[in-house]
Amino acid sequence: MEKDRELPEIEFNGHRWLVDVEEYRIVNKKYDYHSIYAYDMNYSDEGYSFTIWTKNNSIADRSHPEEETMIVRLPHFTEMDTEGVAKKYGLPIEEVKGKADYEIMVDKRAQIDRVQGRLTTMDLAGHTFYVDFPMRMLRPKDNFASPGVPFAQLDHFFNEDTYQYEVAYNKRYQRYEPIDFEQIIDYPKDVVVVAFPPLWELDPIGYARNSKFEASVFLEDSPQQAHFVAKIIPPEKSWMKNLITENRKNQGLPKLPPKKGKGLKK
Repeated sequence: MEKDRELPEIEFNGHRWLVDVEEYRIVNKKYDYHSIYAYDMNYSDEGYSFTIWTKNNSIADRSHPEEETMIVRLPHFTEMDTEGVAKKYGLPIEEVKGKADYEIMVDKRAQIDRVQGRLTTMDLAGHTFYVDFPMRMLRPKDNFASPGVPFAQLDHFFNEDTYQYEVAYNKRYQRYEPIDFEQIIDYPKDVVVVAFPPLWELDPIGYARNSKFEASVFLEDSPQQAHFVAKIIPPEKSWMKNLITENRKNQGLPKLPPKKGKGLKK
């Protein structure tokens, strides 16, 4: 928090809170270890809203009785601390007055959009997928017949050395491709291996909400981004090669000849 000026204050449920633009949060004035980040609030054109458990002013969840909860509504940070926003972004105060947060906080555009409900997207071999935590999958944007890439399958394909998922993906059907690790003896048609960051980096806000953590825990190291592009690893240069080589050896089959322009369609 800033040290060279007194921060603006707001009040709800009998507690005073400091408006901390630098960290994009509000901080309990009496108990400064207790803060609520904007990433954990709902965002709209009118500002922010969130539901607290009135007994300790923390974000409420479904386990809290409704009579012990309270909806809190806050205006934009540009209104709560016009001076602080102007100082942070090097703007004249007059340019901040009357503006919404998303009009000023360019470096937080992706976070604001995500809080407002926009899902993170990722390009998988030329097709757009949503990182969809409610549905627990990477969901194709325009292919409702596809089962997509279920989150449940991702842990099986996490490469600790490269710190990324390396998943078999069928480009034709835009879906996760199941692989029989013990029987695969050739490279599957239309299948590539797509590599992308772990879920907590793809969508830190969605991951935090799903895991019941404060989003700030993940956003500190992995700022929210709006879009990713997965890397494509040709199967013959991925983990598939070792599996196929070993399985063909165990089954007494000859080694596969090097590819010569055949196989995967580009």
